[in-house]
Amino acid sequence: MKKLLIVFAHPDDEMLVGGTIARYKKMGCQVDLVFATSFGYSEGKLSTLTPGTLEDPIYKAIERELPNIVISFDKTGINNDPDHIKICYATTYAFQKYASWLEGLQKKFRIYGSYEEQWFRRLEVMITKKEEPKLYYVCIPANTVARSVGRGELPKESFDKPWRGTPDDEITTIINEEYFILRREGTKEYFMGKNDSVGDRL
Repeated sequence: MKKLLIVFAHPDDEMLVGGTIARYKKMGCQVDLVFATSFGYSEGKLSTLTPGTLEDPIYKAIERELPNIVISFDKTGINNDPDHIKICYATTYAFQKYASWLEGLQKKFRIYGSYEEQWFRRLEVMITKKEEPKLYYVCIPANTVARSVGRGELPKESFDKPWRGTPDDEITTIINEEYFILRREGTKEYFMGKNDSVGDRL
């Protein structure tokens, strides 16, 4: 069973991927959410945290859940929110550590017998099938941002910076008008801006 882990800053951020959550739950996938505020950090203060403060609990959450797919913000934080941007970088670091750990197990680990606990059974499947976890960034296309700003639907600035959006050629996946960038597959980094096609599934 495919498992998605969504890592955001605040509980209301999940509305950015509501359609994707509904679609994958309907397909029978497990979808879990992690918010930085659930680690006890205050909203609006995440960008001031020292390196490692967020990365460690995010990594522990990823390792605990053993997801096939991790979703977080892109480097713009959608709306320049410093909390969102901090989560993007912290999640990317934690995912890289997770993918490297899993790859090491796939190369060296040997499974003997069977495990009773669900976590060990899931780990066994991921190791023996050599499944590569994926990291996606949720984003808003630059053209959509430009149109919305032009129509007055969005302000020209957010958090004292112009709305940017993500260049359209970096987008790899569109689900229910929700846009994603495939950033990493296992330990491999995808070079954004060189996508030949856009898919409709993670």
